Amino acid sequence: MSVAHDVHEAPSGRAQPQWLSWSTAFTESPTPDPAPPVSEQALAELAQTDPERLITLIDTKQLEPSLLTFAAEALGQVGAYHRPRAIRVLTSLFRHDRAVVREGAVYGLGAIAEFAPTVRDCIKPLLNEDREPSPGVRQAVQDVLDDDER
Repeated sequence: MSVAHDVHEAPSGRAQPQWLSWSTAFTESPTPDPAPPVSEQALAELAQTDPERLITLIDTKQLEPSLLTFAAEALGQVGAYHRPRAIRVLTSLFRHDRAVVREGAVYGLGAIAEFAPTVRDCIKPLLNEDREPSPGVRQAVQDVLDDDER
């Protein structure tokens, strides 16, 4: 009996039995394959439909910086139950080496600040040039703080 019809090439390039799922092949691979492409719209939808997955995508930094930025902004739209974890994940992005990601984190926190005013205290230190070298990030902080005063 030939098993050729029961074998396919896995994302890692190795032949795998058909019953072996992609996720199993992914976890068995010594170096994980890159995450599948994600759209900005899909990230925005995750904030509403599966915030835990969005938080995990951000927390594990599985996204390219441009999508990580958008995901951080979208995370600001999660419901009250997920906000404490969202705040922790977003503030952790302040250490990211790309300014565009830090800016996305500021805007995400800005959306949460409407419901959790203490969040403003998390972003105020980023106005200091010694703490945040990027003028774009400092402007994002100022924008968020100005929006909150209105």
